[in-house]
Formats: sequence, structure tokens, C-alpha cells
Amino acid sequence: MSVRALKRAAIVALTVPAPLVLGIPLAFAGGGGGCMHYEGHHIVCAGRPGPPGPPGPRGPAGPVGPKGDTGASGPAGERGETGAGGPAGAQGVQGEQGIQGETGAQGPEGPQGIQGEQGEQGVPGETGAEGPEGPQGPEGPEGPPGPSGFYRTETFAEEVALEPGQYVTHTVYCPFGPTLTGGGYEWVERPDEGPVGQIAESRPEYDHAWTVTAFEPSTETPGANHIRVYALCAVPF
Repeated sequence: MSVRALKRAAIVALTVPAPLVLGIPLAFAGGGGGCMHYEGHHIVCAGRPGPPGPPGPRGPAGPVGPKGDTGASGPAGERGETGAGGPAGAQGVQGEQGIQGETGAQGPEGPQGIQGEQGEQGVPGETGAEGPEGPQGPEGPEGPPGPSGFYRTETFAEEVALEPGQYVTHTVYCPFGPTLTGGGYEWVERPDEGPVGQIAESRPEYDHAWTVTAFEPSTETPGANHIRVYALCAVPF
């Protein structure tokens, strides 16, 4: 009998059927405790409920219940601190050549550079082929006035050698002072198959001499060229 049932028996009248007690119905009031005897028979009455007994041993765990529904998402947490930088990655593969860009605008002119050192004298080049005859030059300046009186013109000439790779300047003078009326030059001898030298200038030397400057640019000429320089001078009869 549970504790709740015992409590109820203590306050409720118990009626015993007549056949059990000589056919005399008896009424008892519960709550007094103990037993009541009648003609060798007794009836046990329920007493006050005793104190609760100690808790029994823990029963085995029940089966796992079904999985519940997923709960709602919680609020976003606070932003964490920035982590330390990772190590440098490996060198990537070189990309393809890009398309050439458009030409930029012309930049401003730079400052004048420093004057470089003078280079060494170059080796003289070979004499080129003789060119075609040039056009008639302009008329030269008027010569100095000739001497007065009766004079004749006489040619005074001198020869000079022109070695390979050499410059030569030679002047022929009139023997009677300022009596020059003209002058010039001519090649009189040169090596076989060798080139003819070149004339740098042929001019009067004031009114008393004629000067010619010639040079031989080739250093492979097998011999010397010879040039004759002459002056035309007025001499008395």
C-alpha cells in the first residue's frame, strides 16, 4: 500500500462485512492505531504513515531520445584580432610577355654632354678612283701689274719629290724682284701603276713668287711622285 493510501485509511471508517464477524456489522474509526479484537477474531487497522524509506538504487539509463530540432543561430561573436603575417610564398611562374605600349611623348632635350677626348689619328684610306673632270672654275683675281718698259716673260721652274704619306710645299721666286706674271705646276714623274698625288693649293706668293702645296695620301705607293713648280716672271731685254 502506498503512503497516500495509508493516509486515506487512517481517516476513513472501515466497514467489515457481516459474515466475517458473526453477522454483526461493525464500524471502526481509523486513526487510533493498533488492532481491535472481537470473539477471538481481530481486525487490523492501519496506523499513521511511517517515515519515508531510503531512496532505492539508481535505475539503469533509459534509451537515447530522438534528436531534437536544430536551434536558431546565435548572434555573431566579436571580431577577433588580426593574426600574424604568414611566411612569404614561393616565387610564382613568370607571366607572358605583355603587349607593347604606345610610344610616349618626346621628352625635353637633355643638357650638353662633356667634350670627349680627341681620338687617335686614323690610318689614311686608299686613294679613290679619279673622278670626272669638274666644271670650269670662276675667273681668278687680277694679277699684279707687270713692269713698265720693254720686258719679256720667262719661266723659272723647280722639281720636288713627293714621298708616300707626305705633304710638300714648294715656292719658286722671280730672280728680279716683284715681276711675277703667273705660275703653276705639272707632274713630271710617278711610279709605275702608282696613284698621282693631290694638289692642296697653287697660288701666287704676293708679286714675286709662286707656291704649290701637294700631298700623297697613300702609304703603299711603291715610290715617290715628282712635281714641277714654275713661276712666270718678266725680265728686261
